[in-house]
Amino acid sequence: MLDYAAFYGDPAEEEVWTALTDLLNRPIEHDNGALLQVLATATDLGGHRTEAIKSSVRDRRIARPMAIKGASANIAPVLGKPTMADVDWRGRYDKRGVMLYQVGTVAAKHWFYARLSRGTEKEPEQRPLPPLQPTAAGILPGPDLRDLQSGQKPL
Repeated sequence: MLDYAAFYGDPAEEEVWTALTDLLNRPIEHDNGALLQVLATATDLGGHRTEAIKSSVRDRRIARPMAIKGASANIAPVLGKPTMADVDWRGRYDKRGVMLYQVGTVAAKHWFYARLSRGTEKEPEQRPLPPLQPTAAGILPGPDLRDLQSGQKPL
């Protein structure tokens, strides 16, 4: 985790989204002085404010916004292929609308805990440090986004 922030208020209110946008567009300073930019953001579409989240993703005021929803299947890949989530007034899918990504939470937890457990028997300074790569969840060690979408099991 790089940072944590809580925004209080109704997600349907513009002030909450403005505060989040301001935070996500600000670089995060690394311990070594480098400035890290947020490369992608995923917002859970589940819940009672679906249209407010779709509107935020549609506005694209942040880098690579994605609408996500937890997959019901335990064998779902960490990040599934997107599906259209917007419907026009005639009941047809809007091809230029919001795309919804299914997230395999079970696979994500397996991947994350497997990465954390690597080298735990060694002293901290002897543990291998995997390269940092941008993923849908932020900057995490491990495979890139294409590996997660393909359903391949991470090493």
